[in-house]
Amino acid sequence: MAVTSIILDKRFSVENKYHVTIRVSNYYKKNYLPTGYIIKESDWDSSKRKIKKQCKQYNADVANINITNMKQQFDNYLTERGLKENLAEYTPKQLILDFKEKLQEKKKPKEESINDCDFLKLMIDYSDLCKKRNSKASTASTFKTTHTLLLNYLKEERLKDINKNIARTVSFNIHLIDKDFLIDLKKYCQEKLNHSTATMGINFTNIRTVYNYAIKELKIISKNNYPFEGFKLPKETANKKEPLEIGEIGKLFKYEPQNYKEEVAIDIFKLLFMFLGLNIKDLLYLQKDYIFNNRLHFDRLKTQNELSIYIIPEAWDIIKKYEGEEFLLNFLEKKLKTAKQDRSTEVYTDIKGDVNETLKKIAKSLNIRKLSTAYARNSFATIANEVGIDVKHIQKCLGHVSNEVIDRYIYVRKEHIDNAQDEVLFYVNNFEAYHAFKQKEKDERRQRILDAL
Repeated sequence: MAVTSIILDKRFSVENKYHVTIRVSNYYKKNYLPTGYIIKESDWDSSKRKIKKQCKQYNADVANINITNMKQQFDNYLTERGLKENLAEYTPKQLILDFKEKLQEKKKPKEESINDCDFLKLMIDYSDLCKKRNSKASTASTFKTTHTLLLNYLKEERLKDINKNIARTVSFNIHLIDKDFLIDLKKYCQEKLNHSTATMGINFTNIRTVYNYAIKELKIISKNNYPFEGFKLPKETANKKEPLEIGEIGKLFKYEPQNYKEEVAIDIFKLLFMFLGLNIKDLLYLQKDYIFNNRLHFDRLKTQNELSIYIIPEAWDIIKKYEGEEFLLNFLEKKLKTAKQDRSTEVYTDIKGDVNETLKKIAKSLNIRKLSTAYARNSFATIANEVGIDVKHIQKCLGHVSNEVIDRYIYVRKEHIDNAQDEVLFYVNNFEAYHAFKQKEKDERRQRILDAL
């Protein structure tokens, strides 16, 4: 019986790199089907039989999918052939050679179909590939959104005169994507749809990503006449929020919730602020085993930068109210029990949406301009800067990737982070006295100027 397995073939090396192969065993004989991937031994996960994500030579997710697909193809070939013939009569080498010949036979018709490659279908296929790679559900959904944009554009601008029923099943050849097409689509998004710069940036980036995928991975189109050469993609501008002032944060901290939803929203905002302006996703995904010696030790989900946050008594009081079984807080655990498996967005976004909606209502009652969970982050950073915390320390509090050269020479101790946390919370909890102090300082400075005159 023929058996296959994916291995790193260490029999031969090429510049200290080894071939990832599919080992074929048939009645005590072995041979190897090359996958085309050559990697260092350190980039191979022998237990999972996969290329590690740390591999710089290839996109590990794409490579592993391609290798798995090749193995599946070969397994299917063996199954089909085993139904017709006795595989014991063939050596593994013969089976591999026959399989390669079969692939060559299929290659010609595939090349003929390249000219008919449907970019719309390719966009959906890439969205599905994102899910297989365990990418964010929201990432996969953006490609479907871009697919809808392209479909509507084609129907409205390029297929005006054809029957509507035909338009529903329209396809769009990848070879028709040129610079003129991109310019027309950009004009359509700006003038007819009134898309923001951020929305256009996402959609055009998605189109380019799928086009590059067709070049590099599928190899169904050449790099010649690359349409994005010289075409300026709309860039996403930073959504800069004006931070809350110390007095506004103080009002929130002293606010008496009118119901349970308000209590949850205020408590989450307080934790985000107390935990050095933490992102809400990081907060909701914190686990109980991250706690050691009254500190939270974890990596930020966005940057993978390590954070160590001291849990002050006020934070403990909130945590105990909503303590989870596995997660630090129980909000995500409750949502995961009822969430649909095929949803297009991450579960935490529902919690974030509910909290932000409630915070808006609270902001209105407190006469605060705007309020959402994101304000905890930029407000903490701004207030920390306002009260004289070193920018280097603020950067570490936020878990940002910092200047590598400076990092070689300046080490920020945990005590610096704790001091920043303590200073900011002190001024927030005593914001009235702080304002009086700042006003007195300002008056004295003016008086000194007048005296000098």
